[in-house]
Amino acid sequence: MRRIAKKGSMLFVEECFRNVQQEKEVSKNLRLIENAINREFDIKVNISIIDNKKQFFGMCVYPSPEEINMLTKMLLETNVKMADVERLHIEFMTKSTHIVEIDSILLYDHNLNASAAEVTAILLHEIGHIIASNGIVCRFERAKEYITMKFDNKTRKLVPVLPFIRNVFNIATLQIFSNHFNAQLAKERKADDLAFKEGYGEELANILGKLIANGKGERVKRSQKDMDKDIELTIDWLIVNIKELEYRKDRLKKSSCTCFLPYL
Repeated sequence: MRRIAKKGSMLFVEECFRNVQQEKEVSKNLRLIENAINREFDIKVNISIIDNKKQFFGMCVYPSPEEINMLTKMLLETNVKMADVERLHIEFMTKSTHIVEIDSILLYDHNLNASAAEVTAILLHEIGHIIASNGIVCRFERAKEYITMKFDNKTRKLVPVLPFIRNVFNIATLQIFSNHFNAQLAKERKADDLAFKEGYGEELANILGKLIANGKGERVKRSQKDMDKDIELTIDWLIVNIKELEYRKDRLKKSSCTCFLPYL
């Protein structure tokens, strides 16, 4: 593998991550990383560390709340062209702030022992999803096809009656964006390319090996089919709960009529 020289901006990010791992002015260093990413790639990010004591997730990038709401609306509408979804996503990618969540296990787990350079490589991989990959639009399309198949007419009629359904379906939109790093890295060439171009290809391969060696490979090796299944399960769960809400609403109406009418 030909070694590409690292840019000064990325070496600076690496040094900031090293400070974070040593718990030196963590908030300040996260803000410095955000500024460096903005200068280098012209995208805005807001980085936070999630104190994780459960299942390892690595690192995820989510869109702004505004984009989530817009995409959820399009997810539930019937006549939506994927070209419009792609245009909207690109527009938000260049203008809005992306939420970057970093698993505390990735930073502080002594068994994993991820270096600052390896954490930087993962961040570059995630940024690659934002600026170089159409994976989000493709997953959105698959999710919409599944909703069209599962969303019967009765459930569709609930959307205008129960406006909060769109907010509930934000969960499905978030699922579309989740688990980027947990996909098979070898097949995510467009996202990986950014790490290679910035001189972090070796570190990206190293951290993948460490994750597998530390028993976290089942998450890293998850296929696109596995992630699509997660989306389907999320949508199924949402539809079941929406129907349950409608059932309860009907029962409440009937209960109100039978119980309170005599007292009117």
